[in-house]
This record gives sequence, C-alpha cells and structure tokens, in this order.
Amino acid sequence: MMRRAHLSLTFAVALGLPACEASNGDENETDAPATTTGEDGSGGTTPTTTSPSTTGPVDCIAGQETCACLENNCIGTLECVNDICVPGPEFDIPDDPIRVIAGLRVPIDSEILADEFSWAQTGGPNANVTGIDTQSPLVDVPAGASGGDVLTFTLTAIRNEVEVTADVTIEIVEANFEEGLPMIMDPEQLGTPNTVSFRGGQLWAVMDEGFVSWFDLDFDDKLGEEVAVHMGRHDIPGAPFGARMGQVPDRDDDIDVLLIANAGNQALESLTLNGGNIETLSDETVDAEPLGAVRHLIQMDGEIYMTNGEGGQLLVWDPSPPNDDDGGGTTGGEPPIPAGTRVLLSDLVMPSAIITGPEDGFLYLGVAGEVLRVPILETGEAGQPSVYLSFGDNADPNLIVDGLQFDRANNLYVGVPLEDRLVVARYAAGEETEVIRDIDTAGADFSDFGGLRFGDDDFGGATLYYGNAGGRVGRVFVGLGN
Repeated sequence: MMRRAHLSLTFAVALGLPACEASNGDENETDAPATTTGEDGSGGTTPTTTSPSTTGPVDCIAGQETCACLENNCIGTLECVNDICVPGPEFDIPDDPIRVIAGLRVPIDSEILADEFSWAQTGGPNANVTGIDTQSPLVDVPAGASGGDVLTFTLTAIRNEVEVTADVTIEIVEANFEEGLPMIMDPEQLGTPNTVSFRGGQLWAVMDEGFVSWFDLDFDDKLGEEVAVHMGRHDIPGAPFGARMGQVPDRDDDIDVLLIANAGNQALESLTLNGGNIETLSDETVDAEPLGAVRHLIQMDGEIYMTNGEGGQLLVWDPSPPNDDDGGGTTGGEPPIPAGTRVLLSDLVMPSAIITGPEDGFLYLGVAGEVLRVPILETGEAGQPSVYLSFGDNADPNLIVDGLQFDRANNLYVGVPLEDRLVVARYAAGEETEVIRDIDTAGADFSDFGGLRFGDDDFGGATLYYGNAGGRVGRVFVGLGN
C-alpha cells in the first residue's frame, strides 16, 4: 500500500500557489470549481479558492490539500509549503531487510509517486546497481560478501518541492544446508529421494526404491522445534526419478497429476494424486524405439520434454503436434508430424535436468559441465542449442547436472551432486553468462542438490529443497523464490 512520507523535509523554490481568499458576497462572483483528486490524495491542478467566512460560500478549508495552511500546519500528512498545503512523495518500499545469500542479483521492488526520485548506495560492500533511475533497481550483491554484511540503499524522492529520503537494506546470510524433513527416519516413508515437488503446502518426494511420499511441516510444542509429518504414500513400480506437478496435456478433465520420468520402466507416466492411479503416457518413440532411461522432465506449452542421459537425447511427448490445418506438415509439402514421443536432439553429453527459462519458447538443459539454452521453434522442432553457462569440463562424468532452478530475479541455481556443488549464475539475456558463485560443500551434509525446487507455504518460498542420495531431503535458504 502506498504511504505518504512524513519525515524531515527540505524545501526548494516556491510553488506559486494562490492562498485562500475570502468571498465578499458579491452577487457577480462565480464560485471556482473544486479539484478532482484520486484516492491517494494526488490529483488535478490547483483551484481558485475562497476562504471560510460567515458571509459567503466555503470552497476551501484552511489546512486541506491545495488550501492555505492553518497556522503553518496541515491536515494529516500534508506539508505546508509557502503557506499552501500540498502532498509530499508517496512510496511503498520494503520495510524489513531483504535477506539473501551472497552473489545474487536482487530486485528492490517498490512503487513511487513523485515528481522525481533517485537511488544511491549509502552503506555496505560496493555493489553494481542497474536501473538506478527506475522504481525497482537491480542490485548485484558481491559474491564475496560475508554473512552479516548489510548493504544500504537510499531513496530520495521529490514531489511538490517536498523532498524525502528513506532507506532499504539488504542483509547477507550464509548458505546453511540443513535437514528439509526433520524427524522423518522411517525408510518406508522416506527412501532415497531423487526429486521433490510441492502442491498445496505439502512436499512430495519421489524415491528411487519405487514409491512417492508426501509430507507436511508442523511445530512440536514439546520439542520446541519444527518437525515433518508423513501424510501418505503411493507405490510406483520401476525406478521413478524426475517428477513435476501438472496435468496431462490435451485433456479437458482438469485433473492434477504427478508427471513422472520412470527410468526403470523407460516410460513417461502420470500418477493421480487422489487415488494413486498410474497411467503410462508413452514408452516408445514414434519410430517404435524405447524411450530409454528417462530421468528428468518439464512441461511447456502442452508438451512434455524429457532427457535420456545414457542415450544422449532430448525427447518430447506431443499429443497434438502443430500441423497445418489442411493436414500437411509444419511447412508446405512436408509430411505431418506424428503425435507421440519424438527425439528432438541427439548426441548430447549426459543430458539431465531441464527447466523452462525467463524467455518464452526456450528450454534450459543441463549437460556435463554446461547448461544449454535450447530454442523450441513454432514447428515443434528444436533449434540450435547454445551454451548458456559453462562451469567445467564437458566430458567429465562427475559434472552431471541433476538440479536446475531459476528464482524470480532469474538467478540460476545449478546442482552438481557428484561434486557436492551448488553453482549460481546471474541472468544474461540472449548470451552466455558466467559463474558468479560456486558453493563447494564437500564434507557437509545435505549437498547432493538433486531436483532443485522452491518450497511453498510452510516450506518457505525463498528456500530451495532437493533430494539427497544419502536418503534425506535437504534445504538451503537463498532469499528469493520463484
């Protein structure tokens, strides 16, 4: 909600607004129209007014907006400038410190009503700031900032010659990797989680042992700490790996399901959340070849994209390909694209985690040592991939990417489980970016970073959750969610 600032003021040149004048009761005098203002008190031009009197009509009351001041005072948050009551700047900025880990690009989300305004860094480690003259500048927090550092940014806003300043702070916190499902010890409830998903304030974890469990978080008054509660389990034959909440494309039933890449069954499957019914959506390509050990998936624009790491493939299951209305192919004279699963890209080096990106029509795909940006064309085919991020040798089998996640400021988090690394990169539109921070957690618990997802509700929208090969779910607070 926008609020009027009522702080120490600095006044510049006079506004030249007329003071209120008393009516003399002359029958030829015409009353001036009132000014129409918005709900926030800002509005039209200054009216011609008359002051209160017992002998004539009242059009302006001393102390109100655009009227004469009442003994140098005004009503509410109005300010007296040259004996006229005027509104000063109004703004909505973060009241509490913005808490983030070092290295992120952080937006200062604000709304400002002013004639002019500017931002300036006035404290803390020097940071690069873009959009310094916009309502929501972007701050590149230094990767070397330490936990406890505070960056201060001062807003200076001027309206009706009233100048006000206010501060926004960004507080740096350490990356603390911890137990994501505290007090869950039963392997029948939590096996070896490969990926996690969220729905309605509950965490769903897909286990390598062939089942999915879902959990809630609660606070135990006796223990005085947060605990997880096991809510239920569905068995899934095979070796389920990647999973995401969604709906089966090209259906009108509006039923929420868990979409599953089942490496053991070499199939794309769906699991109804209520009842646990499993349906095989695809187990072979349109060329009658097996899908292979698919392990990651993402849904975009009515299609489901999957990766087969061992086969080096990016696949798509498309129940309604974009063919011409006349039954021909995507371009004149070509045969129609068949419905089903098609191979989009081959000869990739250990393709794994896959997500949609900030731009429409692009996928981001983890391969060994790199993240690729893959355009998806209107024809339904994949364009030429380009390297978006490189973080090591693209032939190193230890650099498989099992977790990818963008936050709301488009910072990218890359999980590299076999090296216990969490890589962070800031967004670069249409070009290659670079590693801003490489968090090496060797020797620490909860550092596999498989299937990175942001939590919701009680699980915290600014916290990353992930599966661990050690049979636990880990989490780390980063400060910005999606």
